Amino acid sequence: MSQEQAFALECSVLYRLNETEKRFGTQRFPALCAIDLDRFSITMDYVGTSLDALSNNEPVIVVESYREQLREIVMLLQKANVVHLDLYPGHRGRNVCVTESGRLSLIDFDICMIDSIIMSPECEKRLKHVKEHGGYEYIYNVMELALRDCRGISLKN
Repeated sequence: MSQEQAFALECSVLYRLNETEKRFGTQRFPALCAIDLDRFSITMDYVGTSLDALSNNEPVIVVESYREQLREIVMLLQKANVVHLDLYPGHRGRNVCVTESGRLSLIDFDICMIDSIIMSPECEKRLKHVKEHGGYEYIYNVMELALRDCRGISLKN
């Protein structure tokens, strides 16, 4: 997939997800603030720090109702007909973010599927992996695993 295609995909997906969030009165994905077509740049609102960037030296972030938050993320993905294809157990939560107040969100939609349209052979390969491992349930499980493995947070249910 070209840089232009990945950029267009991420913009389209974020717009779709933002519209879906409005219908449900929640926010779990970055909101689009500005798009620069010349630089292939997106300005988004702050949704926290990526789990893989959290340091052991920082104060521990308490994440309340984390299962409910993860279910909400997955529900919004399903309602928007989006499958995130860049979540793996070994990625240490690089696409899952948490705010200081413990709010979870999901980022980085340049490798995903929207409306069952596969954008590249790599996306097709990743989609096959996700489907073989349970589809949206796999996405939930990978996010939960990343949360459990992160030393910078404390999970409360």
